[in-house]
Amino acid sequence: MSAVTTTGANLASNPNCKRLSALRPIFMPPSEKDLKELCAKLVACNDEDEAIELAVKLRAALHAHIEEVRNKLRVFHSAA
Repeated sequence: MSAVTTTGANLASNPNCKRLSALRPIFMPPSEKDLKELCAKLVACNDEDEAIELAVKLRAALHAHIEEVRNKLRVFHSAA
């Protein structure tokens, strides 16, 4: 995942930008593709330090994904 950075001066001079806060970064939970890629990297790696780093990233991504699923279920159940 890549992020685009823009300076405040560029945003202030942009006529299409009405509020700077509108461009605040939005958290995007990991997709299933992201999770599969992390799993594949973890299984394929041979370095213990790299494996630990990937395991930490995978754990955090799984927690974020689980929270996203829980939120979707809350919305679904509240609409029913």
